[in-house]
Amino acid sequence: MKELINSFTQATVNRLKSPFLGSFFLAWLLVNHTEILTFFYSAPEKKLLLLQSDVAFFSDSLTAPYLMKLVYPTIVAFLYTFGLPWVQHFIDERKHTFIDDKRTKAHHLRLESTYKSQANVSRAQAMTALSYWETKLHKDLDKWEQQRAELRADLANMRDQLSLSNDQLETAKNERDKLSEALISKKSEFEEIQSLKSVATDKNAHLERMLEARRKDLETLNEQLEREHTRVYSAVGIIELIQRLDDSETEILRNYLSNDGSFAEQILMNHLYDPKFVDKILRSEAFISNASKNKNLARILT
Repeated sequence: MKELINSFTQATVNRLKSPFLGSFFLAWLLVNHTEILTFFYSAPEKKLLLLQSDVAFFSDSLTAPYLMKLVYPTIVAFLYTFGLPWVQHFIDERKHTFIDDKRTKAHHLRLESTYKSQANVSRAQAMTALSYWETKLHKDLDKWEQQRAELRADLANMRDQLSLSNDQLETAKNERDKLSEALISKKSEFEEIQSLKSVATDKNAHLERMLEARRKDLETLNEQLEREHTRVYSAVGIIELIQRLDDSETEILRNYLSNDGSFAEQILMNHLYDPKFVDKILRSEAFISNASKNKNLARILT
């Protein structure tokens, strides 16, 4: 039996340790403390009257049993469970912002000042020791050796770059000399071309003058040829031309006139009314000797 009671008590305590149940229990005690105190510290008669009192559980009164036993304790339990931690959080945040933060910064500044003072003291003590200077000298020597090696490497690199730059400069000079020679050659070629152009221009001018002279000569010859053509195709011209013919040419002309009488007819028709021409033809020995032989001419005269 004792173990059962202890177990029940332990279970009840564990349940009461729950945040909301514990808060509700404390709130219920707080709201109903008057009745609880009256029940425990009043006379037995009052206890009986309190237990025997008949009050409606639901009523419009603010002290109705359902409000006092359930609603008010629940509201107080919620406020205690959720509202109080929120208020505590707000207070802690404000406290940290306005008090703890400043105190922490001030504490850190004091620690920083203390550590700086200790560092200065330690530095001064170390600098007075011979081992410090030996260590510093070795470090400086190592640093100087490293710097010297770096400077030597830089010097070698600069020498290589200088050699490369000299080679490039020499190459550029050679290219410049080649370009200068090419420029001189091109200049000479240009001058030669200009000279040839001048000579060609003079030749063209001379040829144009010669061409103009030949053109004028050609025009003169054309005019002479036209005059000669006009003269030759006239009756007098034909006679003069016939007179200049040799024997073989005369024979050829005689054969032609014998075979083609239309030519003689055309000449005679064109100059038939010229007395001088007719008289000269009639008095010609060749005409008299050939008149009897040329039937066409005899037919025209008759």
